[in-house]
Formats: sequence, C-alpha cells, structure tokens
Amino acid sequence: WTLRQGAQVDFEGTFRRKRQMLLEELHTTAALALTEDGAGAALDPGRPTASLQPDSPFTRIEVRRGELLDSSFRAFAMLRSRDLLKPLRIHYAGEEGIDSGGLVKDWFVELSRSLVDGNLGLFAPTEDKDTYAVDPRSRHLHSERHLRDYFRFVGRFLGKAVLDRHVVDVRLERTLLLQLLGARLNLADIAGLDTHRCRGLQWMLDNPIEGVLSETFSVGMEVLGEVVQVELKPGGAGLDVTDANKAEYVQLMVEYTARGAVDLQLEALMRGFHDLVPLSVLTQTHVTPDELLVLFLGQDKLDVSEVEAVAKYAGGYSETSPQVQWFWDVLRSMSAQQQRHTLRFVTGLHKVPLDGFDPPFTIMQSTHEGGAASFPRSHTCFNQLALPPYLSRKDLQEKLAFAVENASSAFLMA
Repeated sequence: WTLRQGAQVDFEGTFRRKRQMLLEELHTTAALALTEDGAGAALDPGRPTASLQPDSPFTRIEVRRGELLDSSFRAFAMLRSRDLLKPLRIHYAGEEGIDSGGLVKDWFVELSRSLVDGNLGLFAPTEDKDTYAVDPRSRHLHSERHLRDYFRFVGRFLGKAVLDRHVVDVRLERTLLLQLLGARLNLADIAGLDTHRCRGLQWMLDNPIEGVLSETFSVGMEVLGEVVQVELKPGGAGLDVTDANKAEYVQLMVEYTARGAVDLQLEALMRGFHDLVPLSVLTQTHVTPDELLVLFLGQDKLDVSEVEAVAKYAGGYSETSPQVQWFWDVLRSMSAQQQRHTLRFVTGLHKVPLDGFDPPFTIMQSTHEGGAASFPRSHTCFNQLALPPYLSRKDLQEKLAFAVENASSAFLMA
C-alpha cells in the first residue's frame, strides 16, 4: 500500500486546514505543559536526567554519525519532557557545523533511514518492498526492556517530526498508521502485510466453509524455531470456525496479523508517539492514514515550477540570469531521483516541506576564487545554492552533477 495507490490527499484544501488545526492543538498542548509543574518530570522515571538549557528556546543534543541511532537514543533518554517539547538543535560530535536548522533537518532524515537497517531487526520491508512494518524477529534479537525503550524512542522521534514540522524518510505500512490513529483494522488493511492470508480470509467470507475447511480460533506462530499454537480468544484452540462465527474469526486474524508477534513493540511505539501527538488531538482533527503519511514524508512529487516561483536570488543573479535559467532547465531534465538528490544537496531535505522552504530556496552567485572553474556549493541551513558564473549550460550541468554526487552527508562542500 502506498499513497499513490490510495486516496489522493487534497493539499490545497482539506489537508492544509486539518494540518493547521492539528499543529495549533499540539502547540497549545505543549505550551500548557511547559507552564505546568510537572513539565520538568523525566520522560523515563528512574533514569538520570537533566533539563537542557532551561532558559533556551531550543533543546540542543549531541549525537555521533557513526552510531547515530544509539547516540540519539541515549540523548533522548536524558531529556525531560519540557526539553522534548522545545525545537531541537543538533550537534554532530567531531564536526564544526553550527545548527541553524540544516543539521536538524539532516538528523531527522538520516535517523529515519537508520531505523530500517535490516541488521538492527527493528523494522522490515513488507511484501511490496516500499513500506516498512515492525520486524517480528526483533523479539528474538532484543530483550523486552530493550524493545520497549527503543520503540518508545522511535514513537517519540516520529511524534517530534510532526510537532516540529520535519520530514522523515521511512514509509510506514498501513496498519501501523491506522494503529497510531487509534483506528479499527479491517481485512483490506492487511493486504500489504500478507497478501496470501488476506486472499484466503476473503475467500472464507465469500464462500461456505463447513465441510470444506477445518480451522479453530487459533493460529500457529514460530517461536525460536518451534511452532506453537496461539489462541485468538480464550478457549480458541477448542472452538471450531463455522459459517456462523467466521466473521469474528476473520476479524481476530486481521488483528493477529497486524499485532500478533509485535504487540509489545507496537504498544511502545504508540505510547511514544502519543507522548507528543496525543490520540485525542488526532481524533479531534480527523486525520486519515493518507494524511498521517504525508505529515511524515512531505510531498512525494517535486514540482520544479512551484519551487522556481518562490525562489530568491542574490549576489548579482536574477531570474533572467543565464546561469539561473540553465539551472532550472537542468533540474527539470533530471530523473525524479536526481531531483531529490539535488534538492538535498541544496536544502538538506529530499522533498519539499509541506510549508515550503524557510528560509526561501535561494540561488546566489558564488564568490569562490575559482570562478567558473569551481563547483557549486550549498548552505543547507539557509537553503542556499552558491552557483558559479558558468559560461554554458553543459558546464553547469556537469559541475552540478559532480557536486551533488560527491557531497557527503557531513556537508563537506557546504
């Protein structure tokens, strides 16, 4: 299941209004929490915590690129609730960059990508390979305490992205989105998780089964290499499925498919997400799964004309400068993947934020001593592209492609 295959989100109408209502409610809730006596309470009672920069409008944390997930997890564990309600600023250990907004954008994208590293066993791709679900193997790879702590951290991370209007780069599968919204699951929702099971259960609903199928209200689940029977309801192993009760059986199988082997992880994930995005607010604003996905990912499609229409120019460039016109022409000629890479080179983001770029996407004439022989540079914190005064479209295209391809995530060319 992907957004492209489901209902389209009306960006200019209903969605924008609902998103504005959601954010207003979230920030009102956060502002109230910051004034309450309990706002300094530890997120995890019993852990050593310290309020970070209590008089600062930001919460600054230090993380390490080489161990981004673990260092971010440890940093969050040290926060008090008032710290997590403030906008984040990131410092990468061993790097000189000062976060004016670009590094935290990078952190949200890179950390979200690290969550789906198959070696960690936290999330795994679904059958369509485009979405991710909680990895059932995680219960064999991690202790219960570790699972609770990590998945609650993941939930807070996703909630923080929504609260602070940042995008992430992990597409969650439909049943996860529905459960974050507190919605009831139906049979069609599990198609992306287990197509074969979904079809089998649909056949059972559509056809008489007595004398054809022999099932009980239980299901086999592999645990440490052995298959054990799990009851879908108390006494389910001794209760036959009939035409009279098959609808109940199908609904229980839907819930088992979505939660059975990952119930602990999902509970922790939802708890963490609702720490920052309360379920009551989501319910009040009637957010749909499609809309929640867009809140996480931003707009899928890059419309170059929309970015160009609000772009700014500096350093001697204007919208009529040949180099500027060549840049937009080159960007339009790129593949979708190349466009995303170029966008990230300039802004630190792989997609256009739902609110547009702030500061505006800006093309300025480079002052590098190499002149037209130098490569483009970017200032991601300010969404600026420093573009040398190239003498031809071909030269601009080649130099830009090299810069985008070879710029590291540590902003070495910034």
